[in-house]
Amino acid sequence: MKDLLLLLKPLRKRNKLVLDKKVIVGLGSGRCGTVSLQMLLNQHNADITHEYRQMPWKVDRDALQRNLNAFDKRYQPIVGDVSFWWLNYADEVRRQCNAKFVCLKRDRKDTIESYLYRFRTEDYWVKKDLYESYPVFEGTSKAKALSIYYDLYYLIARKQSENKDFRVYDMDSLLNKEETQRELFDWLELENHKTQPGIKFNSKETCDYFRAIA
Repeated sequence: MKDLLLLLKPLRKRNKLVLDKKVIVGLGSGRCGTVSLQMLLNQHNADITHEYRQMPWKVDRDALQRNLNAFDKRYQPIVGDVSFWWLNYADEVRRQCNAKFVCLKRDRKDTIESYLYRFRTEDYWVKKDLYESYPVFEGTSKAKALSIYYDLYYLIARKQSENKDFRVYDMDSLLNKEETQRELFDWLELENHKTQPGIKFNSKETCDYFRAIA
């Protein structure tokens, strides 16, 4: 038994390597400024990605472990990812590292309209086996499915925000107001990060540009 414990000891230590880094998880329903959030966070001594490794809506612990292992291998002391799919993994992440969660929330109508504009031909929310990172609501229109998805997403987020490590920020306030960005950096203890009021990436104009050159 003693020999077995000696063999297991280094494995336990390896699983907790991520604790040596500051972990920041950004999230939001999508079409709510997550690319801009990633750019805002990915500053001094930080390696924050956007939608780095896909994870399904239904919790997949193996997929989560691959993401956390990837965090471990990064050289910067501040690591993380910004992706809508982190929402259902918050509890599992807490079991393995001391992360903080930053959730963006955009106006409901604007979010749904942006999704419908960006994904005009995709039916991810109404047909199974197309894209497992979204929940599927069969037998309804895409617009209705997106409205259900939005409400469900922020219902879960509101519950998660009862934890001290999880905060929900209004998109317009966080991306446009210097004082909100300073408050975020103070909470995350990012002393060298600079505010960038008006930061805007992956907007409707950006989507139009890439669609035009495709």
